[in-house]
Amino acid sequence: MSSSLRARLTTIVARLLLAAVVAEAFSFVGFLVATRHLFTYARLDRQRERQIKAAAAVRPGAAHATTQTVPHPYVGFTYDPNFDPAGMREFHSVPVSDWGFLDDKAPLQAKSEEQVVVGIFGGSVAFWFSVQGVDALFEELARVPEFQGKRLVPVRIALGAFKQPQQLLALSYLLGLGGHFDVVINIDGFNESTLALVSNRPSGVFPFYPNNWPGLLGSVGDPAMVRLVGEVSFLEGRRGGLAAAFSKPPLRYSVSANLLWKVLDLRAERQIDLARLALEKYKPDPAATWTYAARGPGRPYADPEALYADLAKVWQHTSLEMHRLCVGNGIRYFHFLQPNQYLEGSKPMSAGERKVALWPGSSWETGVRSVYPRLRAAGRELEAEGVAFQDLTQVFTEIGKPLYIDSCCHLNPEGNKLLGHRIGESIRKALERSPTAGAGVAADPAKVHTPATQG
Repeated sequence: MSSSLRARLTTIVARLLLAAVVAEAFSFVGFLVATRHLFTYARLDRQRERQIKAAAAVRPGAAHATTQTVPHPYVGFTYDPNFDPAGMREFHSVPVSDWGFLDDKAPLQAKSEEQVVVGIFGGSVAFWFSVQGVDALFEELARVPEFQGKRLVPVRIALGAFKQPQQLLALSYLLGLGGHFDVVINIDGFNESTLALVSNRPSGVFPFYPNNWPGLLGSVGDPAMVRLVGEVSFLEGRRGGLAAAFSKPPLRYSVSANLLWKVLDLRAERQIDLARLALEKYKPDPAATWTYAARGPGRPYADPEALYADLAKVWQHTSLEMHRLCVGNGIRYFHFLQPNQYLEGSKPMSAGERKVALWPGSSWETGVRSVYPRLRAAGRELEAEGVAFQDLTQVFTEIGKPLYIDSCCHLNPEGNKLLGHRIGESIRKALERSPTAGAGVAADPAKVHTPATQG
């Protein structure tokens, strides 16, 4: 190579390097102007890593879940153990098991002479009871002669928004898979009285389908909504792919390339925000968009009273079926109607507790005051039919201290402890009176009060 050619090439390379340095310098300043942040490799690497992880959560077969609850083929829904965007994988130190229930153990426990397996069924009140009231419960159960010297094992099958027949189906499902229970405790009544009024009936959904069933079904429930959800997922995935491309060398080391990525990323963020806004504003028309799979069978009611009566009858019938399942499997079944603040005279309240616990005119109030009296009457019929049932609606009638923590139904730790002692005492006394209490002869089918046939 001649010296003149070598000189020209050296000059070209030097100019390119100078141009690159100048471009990097201008990009450094441009980054500050465009983002109002100083350029740092570490911050941008962290940002790209977050975008890549977010995109991984929406890929088909991804290990990360994007929703807290997922449809279940037999019990309606469970929690997704992979959902953990904000520490939701644990509730009060109770993890989500691989089975989707809130427990630190599998729901299938083997029969053993060394332990007593206690299944706790119901909704969120029953779940929090199983966490905050279980010690008080077990203090009482440990005094039962046949339980002494044995390990008491709580198995939590209660989930927020569960309502009958989900408890019945969960029990049948687990027994069908070979699960074992020595005692089954069912604490319910509030969800059965209110959730159909809050979500199912206003949306035209069968009252005995799980809460928010159309939303759980996704594309089967509302194709228009799924298109909007799909657009958000697509844009999030594309944004993650962009971050992954600019994370590779030499692009990740270039200020100019990082500035280009940041501009493209901000544009992608705006597109995602617009798509999410469209999703938030979307108001489905059940009659036009929900399929039969989401809506279920039609069950017209002549008036609200007919619906209230049906809710109570299904609650009664499903409890009787749980009793029969337990009888057939040698399990002691105990059913408790949970207390609730909206039942007039059930608890003295200070002005402070009333402000926290009561929502006048709400569907909670309507459901409890309209359906609970029917549940109490149905509970007496359950007792007459051989079910170990107890009405706990009056358990707090002499307790003035605050126990309710929201305008729905939930209790503070002291309230759950009181409930634990009362339920445990009831079970203990029943078993001391009769070792077969809760597992007696199945009720006569002729005495069963089945729900009214509608539609």
